[in-house]
Amino acid sequence: SRATYLNQNGRAMASRRRRAASATAVVPLPAIRGALSSASASSAVVSVPTAPEAGEPRWAQAVPVPKAYKAHRTTIAETEFRTISLAQINDLASLMKDVATKADVRDSHDNAPITWDTVNMYHINEHVVLPLTSRFKCPFVELLASGPQKPRWFVSHWWGTPFRSSVALLNFHAVKRQLPPETLYWICTFANNQHDLSDLQGSLHATPFVKAILSQECEGTLALLDKKVTPFSRIWCVLENFVSTSWAREAALKPLPHRYDIAAWLPAGSG
Repeated sequence: SRATYLNQNGRAMASRRRRAASATAVVPLPAIRGALSSASASSAVVSVPTAPEAGEPRWAQAVPVPKAYKAHRTTIAETEFRTISLAQINDLASLMKDVATKADVRDSHDNAPITWDTVNMYHINEHVVLPLTSRFKCPFVELLASGPQKPRWFVSHWWGTPFRSSVALLNFHAVKRQLPPETLYWICTFANNQHDLSDLQGSLHATPFVKAILSQECEGTLALLDKKVTPFSRIWCVLENFVSTSWAREAALKPLPHRYDIAAWLPAGSG
């Protein structure tokens, strides 16, 4: 399958529902389990995996937590300035691929094994964001950033989209827009404090979603579509679409018209 990129100047908005479709991929998944290895028969000593450090997720027994995720580096008061770079997203994807293939991580709803093909943002929030930030009760971005980082692109997406698809589409978008790895994206999972979502209360204009889109530095919104175009049936994504195509284009502080880009999976040979 291949990724396709559509923008507002053309047929994107008119054709998003009929063009978005599934992408299939087969990735070998080794059946890797923690094995007990015995020493000499005479000593009868058995080596077992060490327990993770306090505050670390259970999968840390199989995959060490990277040093980059172990410290609270900064406090960013303005949620709209808690962005993550494309390079950092790719680093997280590499970690998640390792975790999904080397550790026994389960979906909390049906206890199904989480694989690299099925891991999504709900899983990442539960198994990565929440446990790694639990000691600090902070947003995930504050583990990575050195200070406020203004968004260049706002990402509108559904948490249930496979993460590997989202990452592929983000990289495809960067190629099409000729964006460097340091490009900063605002992604709610990493920007909002998942331990305290009080920022979502109040008026719509006061929410971090709207403030990020309307910020002067935000060049545009990127909508990531799954095979069912699910984002356009989610109330937050509908709001983000409206703000991006209406309020953002009326904002006096914007140096250029706010862009609305769409990236989606199309089956091979569909045009």
